[in-house]
Amino acid sequence: METLSMLERAGAKLAEVETPLFEDMAAVNATATIATVEAFELHRERLAARGDEMDPFIRARIEMGKAVSPEGYREMLDARAGLAEQMDELLAEFDALVLPTTPIVAPAMAEISGEDAFRRANRLLLRNTEIANFFDLCAISLPMAGEGLPAGFMLFARRGADRRLFGMAAAIERELA
Repeated sequence: METLSMLERAGAKLAEVETPLFEDMAAVNATATIATVEAFELHRERLAARGDEMDPFIRARIEMGKAVSPEGYREMLDARAGLAEQMDELLAEFDALVLPTTPIVAPAMAEISGEDAFRRANRLLLRNTEIANFFDLCAISLPMAGEGLPAGFMLFARRGADRRLFGMAAAIERELA
């Protein structure tokens, strides 16, 4: 909240926006993410031949991709394209969307030593950054003001708005200094 207050003091006009697009993204990625489907296809032979040499947590994540058929993958891509268009339309009304870079602080290694704990934390740590990739947005992460463990917030902007996003980030960086 300190960061949002700083943004307002610097002249940003903030508005809370609710959108079902994030739930729609989660539905598309319910079985596996597009990235894991692609990673499984890319590494299928390597997994079969030398999968035992791979980090077991990473291997399990990649192997999630085998649950999606080629037809299912095409459906995921089609759904993603439509949702990206809807997000682009939504963001036409705003300069940027602001979210925490991750919804949790980085866990201690001991907290993620088990496969289930690792999977839950990994999914959370990737959740917000995945938004930019899924919706074909540009994004940048900046350090968040405050005490405690380091944390960041991200600015998302419409695809192709990279230069404008860098300008906003530079202005915010000056305020944070």
